[in-house]
Amino acid sequence: MATIRKHGKNWEATAYLGYDDLGRQRKRTKTLPGSLSKTAALREAMAFERKLLKSGVLGTNEQTVSDVIQYWWNNYGCHQSPTTQERNKQLIARINGLIGHIRANKLKPKHIHLFIKALQTPNARADGKGPYSSRTIAMHFKLLSAILNKAVRWELIDENPCQRVDAPKQRTTPQPILQEKDLSHFLYLLLTEASLKYQAFFMLAFTDGLRRSEICGLDEENIDFEKGTLRIAVTGVFVDGKVIYRDETKTASSAQIMYIAPMTLDILKRYNAERIQKEQYFGMPHCTKLFTNVDGAPILPSTFTHWLHAFLDKHGLPKVNTQGFRKMAVTYAMQKVNLKEASQFARHSNIDTTAKYYAEVLQSRIATPTMYLNSLVEDAVKNKS
Repeated sequence: MATIRKHGKNWEATAYLGYDDLGRQRKRTKTLPGSLSKTAALREAMAFERKLLKSGVLGTNEQTVSDVIQYWWNNYGCHQSPTTQERNKQLIARINGLIGHIRANKLKPKHIHLFIKALQTPNARADGKGPYSSRTIAMHFKLLSAILNKAVRWELIDENPCQRVDAPKQRTTPQPILQEKDLSHFLYLLLTEASLKYQAFFMLAFTDGLRRSEICGLDEENIDFEKGTLRIAVTGVFVDGKVIYRDETKTASSAQIMYIAPMTLDILKRYNAERIQKEQYFGMPHCTKLFTNVDGAPILPSTFTHWLHAFLDKHGLPKVNTQGFRKMAVTYAMQKVNLKEASQFARHSNIDTTAKYYAEVLQSRIATPTMYLNSLVEDAVKNKS
């Protein structure tokens, strides 16, 4: 992003134009009248930078897709949430690897088609285990298009070629859940074989519908053990190779006070007492975070996913992920409550989100009265015959 500084009586504007092949930053300077206000001078500096980028006046006289992406990152991408940044860094690395070298003003729909096709090749993934999923490919396309839209708005390029390409179709597969019989067996095994830490985690996910990041961020002060309530205030997420705690929730409604199911509350009390006892026994400082490693360090959210998969394999149960327990919670709750109540339980930002992600459950509920009325007709026919 362009900067300004006082240089004598005038302003000196510096335009930052990406990096050369050796990783050195490319920049240009321009003298602006000292009579300009600081705001006006900065506006002129940014216009100067945009003009240079658009005209391709860089160290190599070429503005590449990679340069445009770097400009977008400096002015927009770096201000997004940590988890969004982490995801976008991975997507951008692949975008740059495939089309980053192309001059931005020469980028055509054919390049976008080839880019999509490259992600679909049998050995596209870094581990060589096949192509990227339709969802991942769609995410690449969506991000690239969003970056190029910004570039058009900022007058870095004239048009976004993604707008002349059909977006790759995303094949959605429902999040797998355990059916009632398997779920009952899992819960029995969980409560009879697993440690209190894993009992507490999966009971919170199932009986209260908490997200994995919400559970990992739970602190003692978020739980009222006497009233049996909890409040989501912090989430624990994995970013840049480490776990960080964010003072924000996925949606505003996520931060509401929630009642804890009686069995879950009992397990939480016993688990919290157990971990405090261990701290005292080993002479460790008290950690208020509920879910940590044995040394009190933040626990990787994936720890619970790995444990779950091993536990399910051990007992011959179908494979589901940790987020599947939140879906199970909402799915089974919807058998007893209406859509509005289910949306409140799930803490979705609006009822449309619940309807979107649980459409198959709604369909089965719509069919229930129909089948009941059909049985009345069948019974009437049987009674007449």
